[in-house]
Amino acid sequence: MKVLKAKNYIDGLTVQEFKVTDVMTLATGHWLMKRMPDFRETINKHGMLWPIIVTDHIHFWHSKRPIWPQKPEGGYKEGLAVHTGNKRLVYARENNYDLIEGYFVKSKDEQVNILVKTFITKDMWPK
Repeated sequence: MKVLKAKNYIDGLTVQEFKVTDVMTLATGHWLMKRMPDFRETINKHGMLWPIIVTDHIHFWHSKRPIWPQKPEGGYKEGLAVHTGNKRLVYARENNYDLIEGYFVKSKDEQVNILVKTFITKDMWPK
């Protein structure tokens, strides 16, 4: 099995391995593809710096701007989605990884607590 592993982890949090094919993206294709060229260069040189952040349709904090994938007949698609790390998940798919490391969160507060420790702006990506 080919696993995309992170270089860094947050002490005290459990990292899980998620099947790349089982996790949906929440970001739009246009937004992702616009950022992927620079991201591919960075991850090819430096690896995945942090695990992705994953949640499911039950624990997701649905907002006024719906971003969770919808069923054609209405309602939310069941399953897992990456909230933070969409580019990393796309990269894993493009490069035939079977699994990707991530943190599973059950609330917006958990997601924010991880994000404040791991977020890197595009300008701060290692070159």
